[in-house]
Amino acid sequence: VLSAGCKAGTRGKRPPADLEALASAAAGLVLELQRRNIPHNLLMAPYQEGQKPRLVELGMAGEDQAHLLLPDAMSPYIYIIPRQPESNHSEKAGFNAAVSEIAGVVLAHTEEAFETFTEDSLKQAFSGSVTLDGLEFDDLICKAAWLAIQ
Repeated sequence: VLSAGCKAGTRGKRPPADLEALASAAAGLVLELQRRNIPHNLLMAPYQEGQKPRLVELGMAGEDQAHLLLPDAMSPYIYIIPRQPESNHSEKAGFNAAVSEIAGVVLAHTEEAFETFTEDSLKQAFSGSVTLDGLEFDDLICKAAWLAIQ
């Protein structure tokens, strides 16, 4: 999940987001997914007026612990969801494993499939043929964090 802070020097209770930085971070992560040939879905959610404000702490580890608190910017959220290829997902599961299903809106192929869905059966289907395995996902998260600080 990516969101943007405000540009350096921006003042105000709810400053505008640095959308160039957000687009650059999202593009970097998508390029890394493409480089690794990892299918993915991307969802964008607009900034919601009335969101609870929060402060973002920027600092350096080690002896020099200078911290700067900035107001949370009015930023959209970008959800980038890595996944296995759609071809790995069995039609026997009774649903597609596309962007809406990954976001939580599961559309059943048939009434019979709908009637047999349980939380456990959906978890099993997603963990077996949709989500990346733990090591691959962990490696990707480390790379994403590294890209974010570039």
